[in-house]
Amino acid sequence: MSARAKHNLRPRGLIGLDLGAHTIKAAQLNPDGSVHAWACFPRLNALAPGEASLSAPEADRLARVLRQRGFGGDRIALAAPRSVTRAAVLDLPPKTSGAPIDRIARSEMARLHAKAEDKIEIALIDLPRAARATSSTQALTYMCAHDASARILDALEATDYEPVTMDVAALATIRGCFEGAPPETQPGEANVVIDAGWGSTDIYVMTEGRLVFERPAPAAALAIAADDAFHAGARDAEAQLERFARSEGRAPIDNQLRDTLRKAGRIVAAELERSLGFVQARFGIQRCHRVTLVGGGASLLEIGPMALGSDWSLARARRRDLESIFPQSRPLDPTTPPTCARMATALGLAALGDR
Repeated sequence: MSARAKHNLRPRGLIGLDLGAHTIKAAQLNPDGSVHAWACFPRLNALAPGEASLSAPEADRLARVLRQRGFGGDRIALAAPRSVTRAAVLDLPPKTSGAPIDRIARSEMARLHAKAEDKIEIALIDLPRAARATSSTQALTYMCAHDASARILDALEATDYEPVTMDVAALATIRGCFEGAPPETQPGEANVVIDAGWGSTDIYVMTEGRLVFERPAPAAALAIAADDAFHAGARDAEAQLERFARSEGRAPIDNQLRDTLRKAGRIVAAELERSLGFVQARFGIQRCHRVTLVGGGASLLEIGPMALGSDWSLARARRRDLESIFPQSRPLDPTTPPTCARMATALGLAALGDR
């Protein structure tokens, strides 16, 4: 990598960078864990579903924003693009066998996705022992191909910022929500994070302090809702959706957009029920301890029962406890709560620090 400019600012750890489909988020922490700097701004052009890129003009704009907002240093931690990250649960040899588990997992993921082993990166999360235990080790395995992220890394390097690590988006989001590990649960309980983004909505289920399940709900993505509302006759559906989120439900919206948001809520609720049904059978989970809502659509989900009426079923599903992000110990600008909700992944990346 080329030599980096230091921008005449005192480094305060990694810059966490979340390149969303609709907005770009960046955060940097002080040594005590408080927020030193943050930024959230729309892309020049929203990405299509499944697209992962960072154009040269957007990279240059990002660099200018980081300097203007007081970010220090030049080292960046970013999330592997969600749209090109693949996950699978692999049965691997027992750890006591002495087998090269990482190498076996890499070979299997490369085979499953027709990639060369030296052209991918993987991350393994050991799963708790299943209700019907076997002697094998099961791992939730993530894979990202080098060619999927190379253009993003090249664009960042051209601005004299240095990408030093790439994390799984799910793990970064969870870390940003809980400032580390998820809250402790009783046996048979799970915590859930719903990341309601513009390009995708994802459900993460955790038990015993670790991620055990991830489920996408693509039909509930904000872009899909806006597109459906537009075709149903809503004018400027995307702009309405953005204003509605930023106003926490106080801005007026078309009936068509309101209907599509109700539909999205029902989809998320159904996907959550399926997710919990799976982990109940797989790990013996009997109760959902907490549901945490993050992402650009978090404010829409939070205000659902009040602003959208009884059809918004997520908040009433089995009387689960719902809470909003942002953690009070990391206050951002209090006038922009939807933006705070969008920052979870970037904060989780910044929290990697100098580990």
